[in-house]
Amino acid sequence: MAKILITGGAGFIGSNLVALLLEQKNNEVYIIDNFLTSSPSNINKFNKNLQFHLITGDIQNADIFKSLEKIQ
Repeated sequence: MAKILITGGAGFIGSNLVALLLEQKNNEVYIIDNFLTSSPSNINKFNKNLQFHLITGDIQNADIFKSLEKIQ
């Protein structure tokens, strides 16, 4: 199983990429988004998918990398 990280995954392009990757069934998709220019409504449809994981935060914040350490 591939583990994939998408920054800005709640935006238009990111959410469509998430949909494509989740359709493949063998991907575990993680997204990081701060929701400044995106909307949670773009990703609500993925919340029940066990292969989808949301990390809310800004990639510019060094503390966000603590959340990424859990992904191995």
